[in-house]
Amino acid sequence: MFLKAAILLREPGTDPATAGHDISKLTRKFRGLFPEPEFDWEVPFSAEDADQDVPPTIKSERAMQSMVLRYPLNKKQVPWSQLSAMEPTTFKRDLLGWQEKFAQLQNRCRTS
Repeated sequence: MFLKAAILLREPGTDPATAGHDISKLTRKFRGLFPEPEFDWEVPFSAEDADQDVPPTIKSERAMQSMVLRYPLNKKQVPWSQLSAMEPTTFKRDLLGWQEKFAQLQNRCRTS
C-alpha cells in the first residue's frame, strides 16, 4: 500500500485499484517516479533483482512466494498449499527497521 500511495502522490491520476499487487512492478514504478538518492531503499518482499534469464514459470513462482508471505489465503480464500517459513514475530528486528524506513520515506514523499 505504501508504494501505491507514493506513486499516487507523484501521479495523481493513477488508479490504485488497477496497480496490481506485483511488488517488483510497483517498485520499478516507484523508483522511476522517485529517482532521488534519498528514496533509494530495499523494498521488502521484492524479487526485482531476479536474474533476467529466469524462465517465466520460476518468475511466477517468485511472485507467488511474495503473495504467500503477505497474504494468508489465495484468491479463492483458501490457505496456500505450500509451507511458509515467514512468521512476523521471528522477524521483529526487520519489521521494526521497515517501520522506521517507511516513516522516513512517508515524510520525504509528502515534502517532495
